[in-house]
Amino acid sequence: MSDQTELTGTILVVDDEPEMRDVICSDLQERGLKTLEAHDGQSALKVLRREPIDVVISDLSMPSLEGMALLAQMRQEDLWQPFIILTGYGSKEASVTALRLGAFDFLEKPVDFDRLAAIVKEGLTAQAAHKEMISVLTTRLGTPQDVASQRKIDSLARMFAARSTIRKAE
Repeated sequence: MSDQTELTGTILVVDDEPEMRDVICSDLQERGLKTLEAHDGQSALKVLRREPIDVVISDLSMPSLEGMALLAQMRQEDLWQPFIILTGYGSKEASVTALRLGAFDFLEKPVDFDRLAAIVKEGLTAQAAHKEMISVLTTRLGTPQDVASQRKIDSLARMFAARSTIRKAE
């Protein structure tokens, strides 16, 4: 990817295979990104609850808490980072389910690292738009005083950010 210097952000790589985590993290680090690792969905949730993560890349099949369950749990906890699923056992049904749960993309292994980097860049752009919209909304509406108000602002920010990203792509 020729515009590697444009990538900035923190990516959480979740895979039960240490070699796969290492290869993905090394490639992303060479592209200027910070990476954190988790060996399963449970450890990924712990990282997500304590670290500012911009994009999650997760294997589909893992012990403890597999990728689809991790995605569902993240959404239940209002963790809305773009979520990219990698799998060596891809099926049309699994990809449709992942996208319905809110996955950003679904890729089959072996990993095409340039394609993965392009999708990560799209995810970072979407996440930046989301953060910008939250800032605009809280500036105009004030800082939310309760969880329900925070969720409304977050939901509005996701909607406006998605529309903004779609317009830029057109």
